[in-house]
Amino acid sequence: MIEENTEKNEGKKVYEVGYLLLPNIDENNISDEVSKIRDITEKNDGMFLSEGMPEMKTLAYAMIKVIDGKKQKFDNAYFGWIKFESNSINEIKEDLDNMKNILRYLVVVATKEDTTVFSSNNIKKGKFSFEEEKSKKPEKLKKKEKEDNLEAELPSEEEKIDKIKKDIKDKDESKDESKDESNKENNEEKKESSKKLDETIDNLVIE
Repeated sequence: MIEENTEKNEGKKVYEVGYLLLPNIDENNISDEVSKIRDITEKNDGMFLSEGMPEMKTLAYAMIKVIDGKKQKFDNAYFGWIKFESNSINEIKEDLDNMKNILRYLVVVATKEDTTVFSSNNIKKGKFSFEEEKSKKPEKLKKKEKEDNLEAELPSEEEKIDKIKKDIKDKDESKDESKDESNKENNEEKKESSKKLDETIDNLVIE
């Protein structure tokens, strides 16, 4: 890590940018890419504080970047970071977006203390992901969100009553259909019996 002492610069915010450089960059040219990033911060009224030189990292998941109109997938990249003060972060981000050798970058608000978000001490060993560096939610908040989600999944009292009413209505309709069907069958039987009776009477009549 390279550090540089700077005078207090009131009114400016402190930022850290963690960035991933394409793995196909020649190692001898890595310092040139770092200089470009530092130049971007300084030309946008940035005050350099410290930085960490890029090191090759295995990515937690493959990342895609369009290069010369073609999508290319990368499983590793050079990870580095820079810390600075500036009031022109939007302009800095716009210039970083235009750097063809940056695969991804992440901007976080920091403090002027020696601690750094992207230092090697804070980066977990193993496969690298920017997701690991995002602040974790407090356990109480996680528990509350879980309870809220569970409560959302459970039916309300009004929904329970509506379901009971619907079940009763469905049962009544089913009974009515069965009753209608039974009456229809009885009517058919009566007609058939009446027909047979008429035929019997006809046979008994002496002409």
